[in-house]
Amino acid sequence: MVNARLDLGCMCTIVPESLISLVEFFSSNAPELRLIIHEDTGRQLAQKLIDGEIDVAILALPTVPEELHAYPLFEEDYVIAFPRDHRFRSMESVSLSDLEGERYLSRVNCEYLDAFRTDGSSFEITLDDRFESENENWVQAMVIADLGCAIMPESLARHPVMHYRPLVSPLVRRTVCVVTRRGRRHSPVVEFFVNVCKNLDRNQGK
Repeated sequence: MVNARLDLGCMCTIVPESLISLVEFFSSNAPELRLIIHEDTGRQLAQKLIDGEIDVAILALPTVPEELHAYPLFEEDYVIAFPRDHRFRSMESVSLSDLEGERYLSRVNCEYLDAFRTDGSSFEITLDDRFESENENWVQAMVIADLGCAIMPESLARHPVMHYRPLVSPLVRRTVCVVTRRGRRHSPVVEFFVNVCKNLDRNQGK
């Protein structure tokens, strides 16, 4: 794999800490490899993989297009993140119905609420979602500034000023997968990367 290059797509809501051990192991065993990491939304990366713009992707979508093959890496829970003095802080867990009327921070191209819809959950609640961003840093900054609350994977809710509680009723988890283009002949470096993903023992960075 001399002078080999791997274009790896990583979904923007997957924290680097969850995957850095994978990258370190891959780098140690292929020191001559050039690794390019592309960050984007899950849907955009799935399309880039279909179009051949990237070689492989790390995604967590409720469903992936039939043109793609997904191999599970790890799972994690969704939580509700909120500022320090929010009423949710006195609760052990939060249900979707508890979000009725809450100021909610939406993400452009958000996959979180799609996960609940895929789970068969109904949405008979009203959210005040006047704030929206496509950038995770902005979402978290707005949570901390007491502009609203936000659903996010537990691994993202790590800021010391931001608090979170488990999101239940329904309890939905996301599965982070390594994803390749189905039916496409993979290069040796892609095959090697996928095998590393399958065999490297990691947890979800908790």
